Amino acid sequence: MTMIKVFSKEWFEKHNKTLCFFANSFLGNLIFGFKKMGHYTENRIVAVRPNSVVEFVGYKGLEVEVKEHFFVRNEYALRLRNVFYPIWITFHIWDIITRPLPQLNLGFDTLTAYPDADTETTSVDGAIIRLNVNESWATIRSSTGTNAYPSITSVLFGLYIRTQNTTDVFGGLGRSAFLFDTSSLGSQATISSAVLSLYGESKVDSLDCEPDINIYTSNPSSNTDLVVGDFSTIGSTKQCDTAISYTNFNTSGYNDFTFNSSGIGNISKTSISKFGARNANYDVSGTAPTWIAGKSSYLAFYFADNGTNKPKLVVTYTVVTFSPQLMMCS
Repeated sequence: MTMIKVFSKEWFEKHNKTLCFFANSFLGNLIFGFKKMGHYTENRIVAVRPNSVVEFVGYKGLEVEVKEHFFVRNEYALRLRNVFYPIWITFHIWDIITRPLPQLNLGFDTLTAYPDADTETTSVDGAIIRLNVNESWATIRSSTGTNAYPSITSVLFGLYIRTQNTTDVFGGLGRSAFLFDTSSLGSQATISSAVLSLYGESKVDSLDCEPDINIYTSNPSSNTDLVVGDFSTIGSTKQCDTAISYTNFNTSGYNDFTFNSSGIGNISKTSISKFGARNANYDVSGTAPTWIAGKSSYLAFYFADNGTNKPKLVVTYTVVTFSPQLMMCS
């Protein structure tokens, strides 16, 4: 018999009905911290998973409409582990002291093994940048990266442009990647809308070019790490019709990118959904910003390793009402 690791995907599936009952209570909301984490659920919760929470929206004929809020990492598994670790360690110490009496480990033998708070297990986010070079705009856009940051809280390199002191020479360009495990949607899901949100941290425009930001596809070489070569895998097909301007970029709240049909079509229902952030008006367009010696402009936002305000993807979709993965909480 295969042991189910505590707080793994299989463990959440096995105990989902109990988790939902708990999540819909006042105490459960406090422990899961849905709003504090950035998932603003307004309706009854019908599923809780390691990296997402599902809320009931309504019925559409023979189908049920739900909204699933995804994080890059297994944040709810981490949340439960951190909350229940003191309880587990107390029982574990008691077991060591009282052996060979019956053990009281509550079945939490693998509590410290899964999930790892610092190592990505299914998906990743972070920044990739080409930095400290002396190149034309065309060259810096089309080259590979020099630095990758798969484990950061926030960084100005998330979207970054820097000039050097030589006329029309650039020294830095930053892009970002965001991968979400959306396999829980299931192949039968019909997606009606999706919003990817980034919580702004700061912005600077010393270059006076007003860089904007939009969401595009990405295709890193790994689902759980970022390397310098992934700089060139951030695509150029916009997943949101309207880029967010420098002026409108919010540094004290979420910046919401509502997906167009291309973005919705690139959400995987059975695997990992891969997206990225790039500057639209210069990086994607290929038009060089007006050069000013030794200046930089950037839009900084939080990544999954930050304590709160993490990147999130909210998907609204319908499935048949007898879908077992949703009706288990009814």
